[in-house]
Formats: sequence, C-alpha cells, structure tokens
Amino acid sequence: MLSLFLLPLLAQDSPVAGLAMTDLIETLPACTPKTSAAPTLDLQKSCVAGACEGMSIQQLTEALGEPTCEGGKDTVTQGSTFCDWPGGISGHYREGETGPGSLFVEDPAHRSPEGYGVGSSLACFIQDYGDGASSVEVRVLDGRLYITSLRLKEPHISVSAGLDGVVTKIQLN
Repeated sequence: MLSLFLLPLLAQDSPVAGLAMTDLIETLPACTPKTSAAPTLDLQKSCVAGACEGMSIQQLTEALGEPTCEGGKDTVTQGSTFCDWPGGISGHYREGETGPGSLFVEDPAHRSPEGYGVGSSLACFIQDYGDGASSVEVRVLDGRLYITSLRLKEPHISVSAGLDGVVTKIQLN
C-alpha cells in the first residue's frame, strides 16, 4: 500500500484532507512507455549505461567516460565531490568514499526494458512498482495537490517529477 507524505502538512479540516491516493494518480498523464531497441536503464539492478550504483569512480569512468567533477562550495556541501558523466548521469560522494552512493539519471535517452525513464509519466512507475513504494511526496499549490516524487523499496530508486507528473530525474540507490 502506498504511504502518503504531504508537503506542506495538511490540517485535518483541510478541504483536501482524506483525498484518496487513486484520485491523485488519476491526475497524472497516462503511462505511454517509449521502448528502446537497446535499453540502457536497469531499474532492478540500479544501473545505467553499464554503470551501477556502488561502483567506484574509476569503474564509473571506465563505463561512462571522463567525468567533470568539482568540490562542494558551501558549508553544507563542503567535503563532497560532485561529478557529471556524459549522457546525463551524475553523482556525488564525500571525502573518504570511493564512489557515489547514488547515481542520478536526467537524460531521456536512457530507457528501461519497459520503456520507462526521464520524460515518462510518474503513473508508469506507480502502475508497475507502486506496491513497493516507501513514500510518495505530494506538493500543494493553489489548493491543488501534485504528486512530485516516489521513493521505491523494490527496485530501490527514487523518481522525481514536475507538477505536470512527467519524470525529470531518477535516482538509483
């Protein structure tokens, strides 16, 4: 069952309190997968283009090419290194770590065998993986609710979307 995480928190007497998750899902664009002849996104294994979450920087570079990296510039990100690889893939890691704890995919060219990726409707991920969701983030704007993020246990990924319900980033954990 999907759990609902509301931002900002709604008062019990709010006109939208008690709204069913199915009502929110119905506001998303229809799921229309875009299949690829050579899928590069493996959601089950948390891999993209031959690079997998948990690999070292050296292994990621061998799989993806040379990254552009820079250190954190403020007190929050100081001690972290942020890397962008060709193909819209990024990650960051802290001092002492050999590689990023997560990879971020932002290029719509990367597709799963099911045809899911950046540019897909969030409805696709809810339809196929929603039972394994650990949280759903909902934003409130002008009295309307928008599903903007889905965190899954299986596969272990997070999917972010704009207010239009279209996926903008996939985090492979």
